[in-house]
Amino acid sequence: MKNIRLIYDASKQNYSAPKITKELRKSGETITERTVGKYMREIGIKAQRGYELILHPC
Repeated sequence: MKNIRLIYDASKQNYSAPKITKELRKSGETITERTVGKYMREIGIKAQRGYELILHPC
């Protein structure tokens, strides 16, 4: 769970379970996306929701 928190904080709290799972697998860990999501809920963290960029015509 410590690694999940480190990856989450390094992403400026933007990464959700799929991206964190991908990062953990790159480092050699064997873990499922569902398990990462479960740990994130236990720790009390979740990714920030996206925002809509509105471009104003000039």
